[in-house]
Amino acid sequence: MNYIVNTSFMVSPRIHDRWLESLYKYYIPRLDTEKFGNITLFRVLAEHVEDHFTYSLQVEISDMTGYQRIVRELFPEYTETAQKLFGEDLMYFTSLLKKIDL
Repeated sequence: MNYIVNTSFMVSPRIHDRWLESLYKYYIPRLDTEKFGNITLFRVLAEHVEDHFTYSLQVEISDMTGYQRIVRELFPEYTETAQKLFGEDLMYFTSLLKKIDL
């Protein structure tokens, strides 16, 4: 795989458990059905105390077609649902990472 689509989430403690459950139950399986590559969820840890939880969801893709599929089709589906369920208690952004061989 040459690329990783990384979505960083900042989640209010008020919705944390419901959000995490919905991610495991709906969004990750939806991504998995597309047969991209490995899907990995990380909890981002900080030295200082934060008033929210931070996560990084990473999806390996082989080409830009996979990226376009995620950002043009799958992510808008997620955005619509997440906005209705969680509103301003959830913030997120997506970035594209290119793997560099060492």
